[in-house]
Amino acid sequence: IGSRRQRRLMIATSVTLGLAVLVSGTAWLLWSSRDVRNPLRVLPLTTLTGEEDWPTFSPDGEQVAFVWSGVERTNSDIYVTIVGTFDYRRLTTDPAVDYAPSWSPDGRQIAFLRTARVEPKLEQARQGRREGGSGRIHLISPLGGSDLKLSDFPVSTKIGWSPDGRFIVAGRDIRAGDGTDPGIYLIPVFGGEPRAITRTKPPAWHFSPAFSPDGHRIAYASCILSGPHRPSECDINVVDVDDAFA
Repeated sequence: IGSRRQRRLMIATSVTLGLAVLVSGTAWLLWSSRDVRNPLRVLPLTTLTGEEDWPTFSPDGEQVAFVWSGVERTNSDIYVTIVGTFDYRRLTTDPAVDYAPSWSPDGRQIAFLRTARVEPKLEQARQGRREGGSGRIHLISPLGGSDLKLSDFPVSTKIGWSPDGRFIVAGRDIRAGDGTDPGIYLIPVFGGEPRAITRTKPPAWHFSPAFSPDGHRIAYASCILSGPHRPSECDINVVDVDDAFA
């Protein structure tokens, strides 16, 4: 009886070791068979002359909206390019500065900011955007056509969409100077008044919000102003929201 138990134990041990070797060998083959001849590469999306910034992918990842200053660097407008090509499509032509494009979740609209003032030169326009030119939210189709001003709500920088596409989330520009709390707000796309999501404690300033994919959290930047419109001591905060985005 003892010898039988020993034989069974030896057989079980051999099977276990054999399985371990098989799994290890399979893992090694999978690892060693990876294509090391094609390492990751950095490829340009655009090759335009001038300043290009504010890139953002479409929801399907096949297009990129961005801002280009033009060859003469005299005006910033919104453009779209298809990934893998160097063709581009101009969406805006307004003499004001257009920036901060953001795709709607269904890919049918691009929201962007347009400065309230018109500047003759790009550098002056950028300076005006920092020192006095609040942005206003506009909507345009990625196929082109006329744009629509959504609201007179003054925005400083980066905007985002709620996952259901019913709201745009934005930080109120502290430079508006009307005493309204410079927190994070929801701006209805289909009509209605902006609704506050966060409240600040002076001299704090909230901006650059972004929804989580499930729509139950909003991340945003919070800065303490150390001087006139000059942020310092910035942090990233997250606030929970319910199904009604409250």
